[in-house]
Amino acid sequence: MRPDLVKLDRGLIRDLQGDDPRLPLVTALIRYAHDLGIRVVAEGIETEAELRTVAELGVDCGQGYFLGRPAAGLTGLSREAAALWPGLTR
Repeated sequence: MRPDLVKLDRGLIRDLQGDDPRLPLVTALIRYAHDLGIRVVAEGIETEAELRTVAELGVDCGQGYFLGRPAAGLTGLSREAAALWPGLTR
């Protein structure tokens, strides 16, 4: 079986930027998933820096407080997050 979607745990995403030793692992996981036609979701995006990093790495979707607070219904992406993730389809 092949999943349609994989999620990268917030433990991999928290404070991810620059020369973090997790960066090559996260990059490889994203590339491998994409090579298999699998979409990638980054969980736990809580800062602008984290969003910038995962967007540059090519994740397809994201979850986290920076993108929007939990709500009972769909509310859309925060303006701040939308401005930082060019090419994101809504």
